[in-house]
Amino acid sequence: MDLAKCVILDFHYGVIKKIMPAGSELQLMYRDNDSLCYHIQLPSHLHLYRDVLSKNVEHFDFSTYPASHLLYSTANKKIPGKFSDETPGRFIHVALDTKVYSYTTVPSIRSVEMDTVKKIRGVKYSAQESLNFDDFKRALFSQTTQTVIQHSLQSYNLEMYTIEQRRTALSSNYNKRYVYPDGISTISWGHHALSTQNLMVYDEKLRKCLIYNESTLP
Repeated sequence: MDLAKCVILDFHYGVIKKIMPAGSELQLMYRDNDSLCYHIQLPSHLHLYRDVLSKNVEHFDFSTYPASHLLYSTANKKIPGKFSDETPGRFIHVALDTKVYSYTTVPSIRSVEMDTVKKIRGVKYSAQESLNFDDFKRALFSQTTQTVIQHSLQSYNLEMYTIEQRRTALSSNYNKRYVYPDGISTISWGHHALSTQNLMVYDEKLRKCLIYNESTLP
């Protein structure tokens, strides 16, 4: 597990952040033990596949693309440490907590149909069936909490019982990192921006927090 974290962080800081052209906007939206989710905006004259990824093929496994795709190659197929594009094309992603997320793909190079994936840690698949992508968005943007009822078998004194549990499935309450007033962006606890010497002001127009040092304020 620790080795996987090192590989992920090395790929983010040592590869992705370095290969992005000047003028690009790169935002890490979500990270898991074996995956990274990015929001990338390139200058209008550049294309992600043609101008960025094609020049750094040694870091990626492009075997998941259709054979007709510009980047298709089997050179790095299934090689450990090589990253592949899990959702080629565009997709909409909502993450509420570690291993609690859902994304839906927009018609792209792989399929003309929309495909939705959802993961909810601690909730059985049978209980997840009652939830959809809109429930994830509602929990994030409306700050609502949604519970589910799940059933399981449990042994007690050599007798089997059916257990019914009511469990919180979706919630916007996230305390592992500091959440900005926009309810989406986060920052690590202990970051210098959270110091009492600094003042964070949320700018509605820019949709981001601006950091001011108290000594520089009028």
